[in-house]
Amino acid sequence: MHTIVYSSEVTSDQAIEGMLENITSVAKKNNPKEEITGILFFHNQRFLQVIEGPKENLLTLLEKLKKDSRHHNLEILIDEPIPKRSFGKWNMDSFNLDAQENFNLEHLKEIRDLYKSNFTMNSDVLVMFFKKLINEI
Repeated sequence: MHTIVYSSEVTSDQAIEGMLENITSVAKKNNPKEEITGILFFHNQRFLQVIEGPKENLLTLLEKLKKDSRHHNLEILIDEPIPKRSFGKWNMDSFNLDAQENFNLEHLKEIRDLYKSNFTMNSDVLVMFFKKLINEI
């Protein structure tokens, strides 16, 4: 089992709620076949996504994501094996956090480094960590 966390900048002019609904709908359809689970956050014109599953399947998905015209400047923050799936049978969901204060890619990298040096790799803990951080900024 493996997890990848990435951030990217949104480029699409499409309304974000419609975009998130579309992304989530497609993911919920396709991810079970590929044994991928995860979560997608949107904030301040950026995506932050946590995905987990077999490494080969995640890398295939990542190649598709890199070609998606709705975003660019995709940067991997975490790419590591995990002992077991953190999201269980849960497939995918997305959250629009745009009402919160700003954070940027450098902040995300600092959080990643702090997380990697102080916590055991576990996607659900990472998700809770980011939610708490965003809510308290």
